[in-house]
Amino acid sequence: MDGFKIGDLIKADSFSEGDFIAVSGISKGKGFQGGMKRHISKAVLLHTDRPLQGARVYRASSYPSRVWKGIRMAGHMGCDRVTIQKMKVIDVRPDQNLILVKGAIPGPANSIVEIRKG
Repeated sequence: MDGFKIGDLIKADSFSEGDFIAVSGISKGKGFQGGMKRHISKAVLLHTDRPLQGARVYRASSYPSRVWKGIRMAGHMGCDRVTIQKMKVIDVRPDQNLILVKGAIPGPANSIVEIRKG
């Protein structure tokens, strides 16, 4: 790993302008969300062809008496580890120890992220 050891201080000057990096972080938590917001895109949400209210609901059989894994239902959304790859370094300011990157970084403001070359 380029001669780094555990505990070494890595400064911004180890990156250069034009490099491509991968940035990993924990995405923003959104709490408990409904199935439409959690799994379906905004385009489908705005232009859905099925009625959202007043539709007839038919009772299903009790087989298999459980919910299959991976079924898209309501639940906790966000707080996942997300990696954005191939982000371009726009500028490096070694005097301020800053790396300016083009694009969105995962996570809330002032969160800790992991930056790797690649």
